[in-house]
Amino acid sequence: MGKDSNGKELGAGIYQRKDGRYEARIRIKGQKKPYSIYDTNLRKLKQKKKQFLMLTANRDLNLSFSLTVSQWFEIYLKTYARPKLKTQTLNNYVIGFERVEDYIGYMKIIDVKTVNIISVMQELEKEGYATTTIQQSLAVLKQVFRTAFENRIIPFDPCSGYQYAGPSKSVNEKPPDDLFERTFEQVLTPDVLEQFFKSIQSRRYYELFIVLLHGGLRIGELLSLQWKDINFRKKQLKVYKTVKKVRDIFDEEGNRLYDSALYHQVTTPKSEKSYRIVPLSDIAVKALKQWKAQQDADKKQYGRDWGRSNPLFEQYPDLVCTTGPGNPLNRSWLDRICNDFQTAINEPEILLAQKEGRSPNLVKVTPHMFRHTYVTTLIKAKVPESVVREYVGHSSDKMVEYYTHLDNSYIEPELRKGMKSFYTNFDLKNKKVKK
Repeated sequence: MGKDSNGKELGAGIYQRKDGRYEARIRIKGQKKPYSIYDTNLRKLKQKKKQFLMLTANRDLNLSFSLTVSQWFEIYLKTYARPKLKTQTLNNYVIGFERVEDYIGYMKIIDVKTVNIISVMQELEKEGYATTTIQQSLAVLKQVFRTAFENRIIPFDPCSGYQYAGPSKSVNEKPPDDLFERTFEQVLTPDVLEQFFKSIQSRRYYELFIVLLHGGLRIGELLSLQWKDINFRKKQLKVYKTVKKVRDIFDEEGNRLYDSALYHQVTTPKSEKSYRIVPLSDIAVKALKQWKAQQDADKKQYGRDWGRSNPLFEQYPDLVCTTGPGNPLNRSWLDRICNDFQTAINEPEILLAQKEGRSPNLVKVTPHMFRHTYVTTLIKAKVPESVVREYVGHSSDKMVEYYTHLDNSYIEPELRKGMKSFYTNFDLKNKKVKK
């Protein structure tokens, strides 16, 4: 019979430690050491002990006591995740778990406590990971441990109730809105746009950057567009899919793969709000028509070989974004154009700044910044945030209830008003189709 620090009897197998916590030791058949449960509150400890005994009654716990977190993750991935998740989501789960595996993978799953989960998040902080990246890894752990708890692999879920809000935030502090509060830091000014479009005027994919700027599309949404998705008469395009680079996690027989090659996959967007009809400006329509002429010239040049090496060709024969030979356009080509522009602008500026003894004014341009610029332009043009959210496929708990009831007869005219503020100094007239 255990006793507390004052000598009072607490019940069989229950003790009070020197640090003041209560400990319940439970003997498990087949295990040399007892399993311990801790709590600073005696009543809660007894409830935990009772719950543990109920969950483990008439059950062989040898599996739980020998199973590591990494071993359970592999079981979870194959048995629970694979049947219901897309390949891209499986990829994200694997990447998210790999970040934390060195810190927790070796542990017996039954030994993991909430303090261990917190410690792992703190280690990721020290490694310099962004808050959203750490939260993604935590989301994976939550799925893994909740499934273990629901299947009675563990008596308690160590992730239950724990939220990671970032190194300098309290749990209840609201994070910044991804679309509207952080967008203004990632906007391309008119001067930068002027320099950018002038510098790439002779390059392939010039027209696609115009579509990014005037359509607010995510890169994957642009790359998955088909010509059938574009209504030139109504000046609209339909967004209902995206393209990702993924690798197979399992083969056709369900065996785990660890070194499979990356490949393009067209899949559904990240959320229901990503399904939408996007109005196009006159310039965006003209850019798309000119790009169509470029693609037709490519087809004529390559003949029957056009698209022959395209793994998506059979299912998506009319992709908008293709290379000269007809392969799917890779995001890296757009990144390369942006990087070339940055180098051309920043290198002379760095040298000049060194000569003048000042900090350089560096320019940053990425394909995704065209989407942020689209949003910012509309907001500055006084287009209601609810309307902008509708057309960029972005959801917010604060706005969802309101804007889902907006009628298209209202939101499209509102958006087109704001589109008058778009940057328009493009030279499509002198952009030649390369043959």
